[in-house]
Amino acid sequence: MVRGMDDVFISETLGDLIRDEGMRRLVYDDATGRPVATGDVVKGRLTVGIGRNLQERGVSEEEALHLCRNDIALVAADLDRNAPWWRDLSASRRRALVNMGFNLGWPRLSGFKKM
Repeated sequence: MVRGMDDVFISETLGDLIRDEGMRRLVYDDATGRPVATGDVVKGRLTVGIGRNLQERGVSEEEALHLCRNDIALVAADLDRNAPWWRDLSASRRRALVNMGFNLGWPRLSGFKKM
């Protein structure tokens, strides 16, 4: 809990911010409101979520770890769906597959035919 702010206060403030800022899952230019793509010229600040200024605030270590844990779970779900045998491998091999899936995504990882 944030000092001096109870759960109701935080929840209501969160609702206000979502109403005012919106919630966007992809990086956008806060000056134009447009999603940022490779090669775009950004007029304002790179922003994500509920008005999070990535250029000046970034993410905390805790937030980065939380995001990465979520990504690991998504990769594991892809492997479970597409290559359920991966769970029978040793821990180091499972970690290697998750690492590769994290970096490549399932479509490109599945291109390794002799895996």
